[in-house]
Amino acid sequence: MIAELRKHDTDEVLDFARRWFRYGGGPAIEIMAGLGLTQLQFFTALLEALDTDPPADLGEQVIGEMRRVARHRIWLIS
Repeated sequence: MIAELRKHDTDEVLDFARRWFRYGGGPAIEIMAGLGLTQLQFFTALLEALDTDPPADLGEQVIGEMRRVARHRIWLIS
């Protein structure tokens, strides 16, 4: 999935996640409107971005919470 996203798209996924992870990851309609991704695409891309190249400016606690939110949302829609 991450290979399908261009670098700026990965940055957009991370920026969106920064804004919304504290609120459960953001509404599906906002994910689609802002990024053009389904919830599954967005949260999968987020997990892959965090696993392969986590932003240096985020602490491990924040990264862990973002992962938790992403896994939970994927579970909810599965």
